[in-house]
Amino acid sequence: MSGRRVAVERRPPALTCCFAVPDPDPVRQAAATALRRRQLRTGLATTALVAATLAALPALTAGATGPWTWLLVSAGAHLAWIVLAVAQVRRAERLER
Repeated sequence: MSGRRVAVERRPPALTCCFAVPDPDPVRQAAATALRRRQLRTGLATTALVAATLAALPALTAGATGPWTWLLVSAGAHLAWIVLAVAQVRRAERLER
């Protein structure tokens, strides 16, 4: 590789996201917009449930006295994450159909 410098005449074209390109079919575009809104609503509901679970953990651990109680609380939290994740995947797949 040579040590020569080359002047850049212009900037490269910007990359665009696949959502930025409008679909020529207005029916498909409306369906895609509706799907994105439903997915956003579902994701926000799952996020609210996760936040509620996180907010409830300090209240559950406040009365914890023994090591078994801590184990049950932590296992319960992991079980809640698994249940929420499975429910989110099922809802997302159902929306895609």
